[in-house]
Amino acid sequence: MDGSSHAWLAVGWWKPRPEVTKGSKDFASLLMVTSEEMEPFWSSDGPWQIMTCTMSASGEIKPSWKIGSQRITLSLFVLFSYLRFTTDAKAYKATGLGERASFFIEPLT
Repeated sequence: MDGSSHAWLAVGWWKPRPEVTKGSKDFASLLMVTSEEMEPFWSSDGPWQIMTCTMSASGEIKPSWKIGSQRITLSLFVLFSYLRFTTDAKAYKATGLGERASFFIEPLT
């Protein structure tokens, strides 16, 4: 790196031992991790990792959580101004905590 500050997007769970499975109502949040600290700015004891994702030709981002070599696709919800990631959109939607959303990256010209 060139010595300047860099940051990455990360995903962090609020529970110390979240259920990252189908049927789970647990959720994670979008975090920022800087090159200086390599730790997210938040106070939860839950696990976190640098975001891994796939991007469609339209720019839609599909984030995932990695467990070993397995990737679990995360669904996105919005509650007020907060992004929430979950492993089971149907189960989480039943909580009534947020609306289903999509995550896009748009190229700058």
